[in-house]
This record gives sequence, structure tokens and C-alpha cells, in this order.
Amino acid sequence: MQKFLKSNSFKLRLAKINDALFLYKIYNNNVKENNFFNTKPVLFKNHLTWLQEKIKKKCILIIYADTPIGYVRIDKLNSKKFSISIAIQKNYKKKGIAKKALLKAINRIKVKKA
Repeated sequence: MQKFLKSNSFKLRLAKINDALFLYKIYNNNVKENNFFNTKPVLFKNHLTWLQEKIKKKCILIIYADTPIGYVRIDKLNSKKFSISIAIQKNYKKKGIAKKALLKAINRIKVKKA
């Protein structure tokens, strides 16, 4: 049964290495469903190496309520450009969560810059 979640009843936190399996699964599920530009699933070993680097850069935020439901990743390309990736678990999609999570993530970045 799908858990009901109001689009504003979630929080964001920085990703940790404990999130590796969750991030791996959600990424590869989105690849399978053709939701990403990349069409090849990633190997877990390669994912761990990639994740460790992203954790150091503090650029992945986990969207969670009681458990993780998605992520927002913001990579700085240069002083004025960013690359943004958002993924939400299938049963939480179409509830406005991604949009609100992106706004929360942007506000969090602005606070850190100030």
C-alpha cells in the first residue's frame, strides 16, 4: 500500500555512505525506465567510488520522510552554472515533491553562500 505523503512533509539532509544502496537502486531503476539521459546501469563498485566523491563535495541531498524517498543532486559546473538531477521513488511521483525539494535545496545553497 502506498504511503500518503504531503508534498511539504519531507526533509532534506546531506547524503551519507549509508545511502549508497538506496541511491544505487533509485538511479538504476530510473535508467531502466528511460527517465535519465544515461541508458546503462551503473555497477555498485563504481557507484561507491562516485558517491564517496559526491559526499565530499556535499552536493547530494536525500529527500526523506520516515525513510529516503528520493534525492536532489546539484553539481557546480562553474561560478554561474549548475547541473541538477532529481529522482523520486515511483510511488511518490506526481505529488509535487520534486519541485518542493528543488526549491528547498536551492534555498539551502543560498544560505550556505551568505
